[in-house]
Amino acid sequence: MTDKKTHNKIFKSISIFGSVQAIQMVCKVISVKITSVILGPSGVGLIGLIDNVINLITQGSSFGIQTIGTQLIAKERENKTNQKVLAFWMLLCGILAALFCFIFSGFLSRMVFDSPAYSLHFKALSVYFVLYAIINFSIIVLKGLNEIKKLVQYQIYSVIFVSIATIFCYWFWGINGIFPAFIANSFVTFLVYFFYLQKLNLNQVSVSKTEILSQGKYLFSKGSLLAINGVFGLVCFFLIRLFLKENSPSDLGFYEAANLYLISYFGIIFSSLANDYFPTLTNKIARKEDINIFVNIQVQTSILITTPLILIMYFGCDLIIPLLTSNAFLPVREILLFGLISILCKTINYPVGYIILAIDDTKNYFYQNIIGDILNVILIVVLFHYFGLIGIGLAMFIQYFGFNFYLLYFVSKRKLFCLNSISLKYIILSFLFVFLMIGSDFLFWYYEINRYISKGILMFIGSFYCAFELNKNNQFLTSIKNKFKK
Repeated sequence: MTDKKTHNKIFKSISIFGSVQAIQMVCKVISVKITSVILGPSGVGLIGLIDNVINLITQGSSFGIQTIGTQLIAKERENKTNQKVLAFWMLLCGILAALFCFIFSGFLSRMVFDSPAYSLHFKALSVYFVLYAIINFSIIVLKGLNEIKKLVQYQIYSVIFVSIATIFCYWFWGINGIFPAFIANSFVTFLVYFFYLQKLNLNQVSVSKTEILSQGKYLFSKGSLLAINGVFGLVCFFLIRLFLKENSPSDLGFYEAANLYLISYFGIIFSSLANDYFPTLTNKIARKEDINIFVNIQVQTSILITTPLILIMYFGCDLIIPLLTSNAFLPVREILLFGLISILCKTINYPVGYIILAIDDTKNYFYQNIIGDILNVILIVVLFHYFGLIGIGLAMFIQYFGFNFYLLYFVSKRKLFCLNSISLKYIILSFLFVFLMIGSDFLFWYYEINRYISKGILMFIGSFYCAFELNKNNQFLTSIKNKFKK
């Protein structure tokens, strides 16, 4: 495949998921706006804490088979037996998570609320894990089979219904609607994906006990390190959240809001990597193809899309934050000051990091993430102590920036990947624009008009350059003009 075709394929994939993210962002903006106004920073922080516990239970009981399952289906797309076996084990993992939540509901209530009063709420939450095991299986099959259009369609439906359910719960029950919102979200999402499950016709596929056990052994042996990795990471995030909650519930809310902006605002890039890039990369490595050009183009395209979004966020964060949440969340801009650069680092880390997973080197992937998670806790605790909210963003940047160097050294040493001159040029220029933006904040701190003028000029130049390079590689501006002519 030529460079131009590869550019177009990757850009098309990101564009498809970009349309989903646009709809998701509109729905999320509405639901987050209502949630933040009703619950305030403390309530938003509490939602993040409960979500962390849910993810911790899910990761601990899934044994990493979701990632390995995606690889398995991507390698053998016509094998229905693999799908049936994966469905069995994922459902079993969901039931295991539900039992854990039900049995240890009292402990979970005391851990989150410092009181056993919410143990009944955690018991009711058990159904969430069973439903999401089925949902995640459907998503894995869609990714593995590369059925992008169908996945996009289901994601659009689910995000709309989830937003409606979330708004309903918080509007009528306020902070008491947190648990009903989680349960309602899992139920409506399950209904959306249930129609796809019926089309798979897995009931007609027969598998033996030997196949279930042998395939299960493969899934769990490959995924166990990933599961430990995921659990450890979530434990670290939980410790960070508890630390911030002890300092101030509002600080926890600001941290959750910052994560929401960083994840939702830039989800267009990382959704593409998770949904299309990783299965394609796995397939290319399985066929022993040269992946250097493919990964470089993914890095280039991702950077050219991410950089303008970062520059726009830097320029308009004083307006965007109150618009998406409320004025009470304005301190979040202190986290975003350096936190936004971590997204630029992450844009490089993600395409390169997936190489390690795609070659089944789970051991090194495990060690790298464990070290990263430990550093994340240490850096946030120390830098928050000295610099407050700015320290949280600074900690994110230091961790991801340092990991950039290590990851690129690791893959180049093993002759898996090397950045080419075009990728390096885009990376250097992107960091230059972003650092100049931060410099404008400090240089014109007391001169608001000069600050906005300088940031506006940088935003325009940086965005224009990225658009020009994207058009040169993909002709996306030409295609937009043609659509309008029609």
